Parts: sequence; structure tokens; C-alpha cells
Amino acid sequence: MSKIKKIATLSIGQGINVIVNFLFLPYMARVLSYEDYGSYGQVLLISSFTIALFSFGLSQIIFVYLTKKDTQGSVLTSNLFAGLLLGFLSCGALFFSSDLFANYLENPAISRLIKIYSFTSIFIIPFASINAYLVFKDKVKSSVGISVLSNLIKVILVVYAIQIHESIGLSLLFIGISSIIQFSIGCFLIRNKVNFSFPKQLLLEQLQKGLPLGLTGILGTGILYIDGLMVSKIEGVEAFAIYRNGAIEVPYLAAVYASIAAIILPEVAKLYAKGSFAEIVRLKKKVIQNTMMITYPVLIFLLFNATDFIILYLGEKYSESALIFAVFNLTLLMRVNDYHDVIVSANRSKLLLRYYGFVFILNVILNYFFISYLGILGAAIATVSSLFIFAYILLQKSMKLVQSSISKVVHFRSFIGVVVICSTLAFLLSFTKMFVDNRVINLVLAAAIFFPVSYFILLKFNFFSESIKNKVLIKLKL
Repeated sequence: MSKIKKIATLSIGQGINVIVNFLFLPYMARVLSYEDYGSYGQVLLISSFTIALFSFGLSQIIFVYLTKKDTQGSVLTSNLFAGLLLGFLSCGALFFSSDLFANYLENPAISRLIKIYSFTSIFIIPFASINAYLVFKDKVKSSVGISVLSNLIKVILVVYAIQIHESIGLSLLFIGISSIIQFSIGCFLIRNKVNFSFPKQLLLEQLQKGLPLGLTGILGTGILYIDGLMVSKIEGVEAFAIYRNGAIEVPYLAAVYASIAAIILPEVAKLYAKGSFAEIVRLKKKVIQNTMMITYPVLIFLLFNATDFIILYLGEKYSESALIFAVFNLTLLMRVNDYHDVIVSANRSKLLLRYYGFVFILNVILNYFFISYLGILGAAIATVSSLFIFAYILLQKSMKLVQSSISKVVHFRSFIGVVVICSTLAFLLSFTKMFVDNRVINLVLAAAIFFPVSYFILLKFNFFSESIKNKVLIKLKL
């Protein structure tokens, strides 16, 4: 399967998940009170931090080892058992520190909820390694199938728990059950690849190599989610609920980015092992250019229509989330590249740790001052600023490792062109609101004009790579 087909397959699967989650989020926001929704979000936030800490980068480090000969499945087996071990440690850490988190956030309700949810890490951490193995071995359809099925099961069970039993605790328990189902299916698919007589030294070696990535993982999670934690602490659970519903990425765009990262990392690892630096640069340039052209129009359209979108999506209750949504989604301007792949492939995870540590500290400082002066809006500004600085640092170092430069992979004229074209079109269409006083009609009318026109211009004027442009224009007979 070609790289484009792999990305497309993963994107479709992620797209299905996005649609499911897209419908699930407003249900939760409308049904739950600020306090219940905030508590639910705090549990998931704390768990994300803890799981990231104990993941030790195993789902990334496995790519480096799989580029070598995987003798009798020893790499997969040792990685999987390391994941199980760390999963149990993560579960214990969550369970026994639940009261500490509840006291810190001044929300006693989350202590019991964290205990209920803690066991999920036993299955989430090792499944990440199974999923990485499936992608590496070109079993992309299997990876997508597991993801979609487990997500559907999770949503159905959570809706049942809240709608019938009105229980946040039961909903978190059901999320854990869906993770067990996901892990079990993954184990079934790799059952013939697991060798229980693997060398124990290999397990320890992967843990040792993965430790910097594990620390990097917690710092990376911190960079993304410390804003929510600090909003919870400084502004309270209600403000966190409003912030959390604004700090969501544009539907589907985040899925496209995740799909690209999942496919490109193993490809870059293989090319780096061969010393094919020029091919890495060519691959990244093509991916960045085409991803910009696909995602930027959607991003810009929703930025210009953020208020209408959030009110229609989540209701007037969360109208304050609209500005957070607009600012937070500026991060998607840089989500066109996997900024870790080259550094991970070069086995320079300690370098990543240093960069993550710097940006994490910077993000904490910015969040503290910005939240103090601007409230929840300050958290969004601080996070966006930190992520842009982070992306620049990582991309610059990655290009040095492959003996190239940022200008070789980022076509700045294309970047400016797509932003100017789409922003101008979105601005002109915003005047339709003067004639139609209906949010739904305005959004539908604007989208019906904006997307066909913007993508037609980008295709016609060579903003996409030639291969994609020709395929699309031939199919459309333009």
C-alpha cells in the first residue's frame, strides 16, 4: 500500500471517529452541568498526564528496532511486555494519588472517579505498541478497524451510562471496558507474532532507550494540557468546562495530522537507516505542502465563523468558548508535519527531552501570567505561542540532521498564498450575515460557496503537488 493510500485509509478511519466524537461532545456538553462536565474532563486530563509519563515512548522506539531484523518477534514481544508492566505501574500511580489530585484542584468529586478510571492504563499503554506494529507492517486497515470499533463501543456505553443511569463514574468505567476490548482485539491480531521466550535484555534495552521518550511524553502532554490544569487550579472547575469546550481542534484536521504522523514516522525511520536524507526532505516537503492545502481552507473558514459554529455546536451555554476556539485552533497552522520523526529515527531522544523541557517551562510561565491577566483567553494565547516556538525549534534541528534547511521543506510562498486567498474569500462571504439573520443558513451558504471556490483556485494555480493536482483534475474533468 502506498504512503498516500495509507494516509487516506487512516484519515478515513480517523474521520469516522471524528464524526462520532463530533456528535458525542455536544451531547455531553448539553446534558451535563458545568461541574460534572468539568470533573469528567479533569479525570481524563490527569490520566493523560500519568499515562504519558509511564508510556516510556515504547510505541515510538519500536519503530527504530523494527527497522532492524525482528528475530522471531522478539522486538514486539519485549515491547509489549514492557508496556504491560508500565501499564500496571501507571494504574497504581493513578489509584493511590487520586486524593492528592482532588485536593490540589479543590474538587473532591474526582478522587473516586480517578480510582474508577485508573485501570484503563493497563490496556492503553501496551495497545499503543500493538497499533504501532500494525502500522509498521502495513496492517493499516486493521489498525483503523480496531480504532473505529472501540470508539463506537465507548460512545454507546458512555451515552447509556449518562442517559439511563446519570452516572459519570459508570461512564468512566465503560471507557475502561472499551479499552479492554480494543486491547483484546489487538492481541488476537498479533497472536502469532508473540514469542514468550524473548531475550529479557531486549526488554530492558527498550525501556532504557525509551526513558527519555517517556519523559518527553509527559512534557509533551504537559505542553498540550498544562493550560487546562492551570485553568482548573486558578479559575475553577466551571471555567475549565468553558475552556475545555473551546480548546478543541477543528474536526477532522487533527485526524489528518495524526494519520500523517502515524504513516510518515516508520517511513522516515526506514529512509534514515539507509542514509537517504534527500528522500526524507523530498517526502516531508510533499507532505507539508499538500497537508497545508487540504487543511488550511477548513481552518480559515471556521476561524471566521467561530462564534456561529460553537453556538450551533454546543449551545448558547458555551458561547464564551468561541473566542478560545478561534485562538486555540491557530495551532493547526503548524500541524502539517511530524516534528519528531527525524529526531526519533536518528535515535536522539535525549535531544528531544531537552527541547520539551524548555518549552514546557516556557508554557507554564506564559500560562501563569496570561491566565492571571486575561483569564481563560490567556491560557489559549500562551499555549499557541509555546507550540509555535516548539515547532520551529524541532523543525530546525530535524533539517540539520538530514543536512538541509527549513526553506527546503516549507514553501513559504504557498503558505502565504493559501492564507491570503482563503482569508479574502472568507472575509467577503462574512458580509452575507447582513442579509440573512440565521446561523444555520449563513454557515451552510458560506460553506457551499467557500470550499468549492477555494479548492478550485488552489488546484488550478498549482498549490497542490503535481501528482495530486493531475489526479483530481482528471477525475473532475477540469
